[in-house]
Amino acid sequence: MEDFIAKRIEYKTLSVTDVDKWVEFDYKVQCVHVKNVGDSTAYINFDGPATTDSYDVKPGEAVTIMAEVKTVHAICNTGYSTTLKIFGLAKEVVG
Repeated sequence: MEDFIAKRIEYKTLSVTDVDKWVEFDYKVQCVHVKNVGDSTAYINFDGPATTDSYDVKPGEAVTIMAEVKTVHAICNTGYSTTLKIFGLAKEVVG
């Protein structure tokens, strides 16, 4: 595993409905953490529109991915909504 230092951390809040919504980071990040702090399941996708076939994040759950990402998209089932807390970490590899 590589050693790295954080160059930049961006915090975002996304209010999710049954229409694809997204947040965009100022720069591409290499690590993204998404926590569902609302009451409904959200379906998330990275750098492209989310559908209800995308990765699901249930209320209270969180997911962390190590991938280069510029946007986080999310959607809920028809008639539902939730809130996601998202942070992206831009890193610099050292060593």
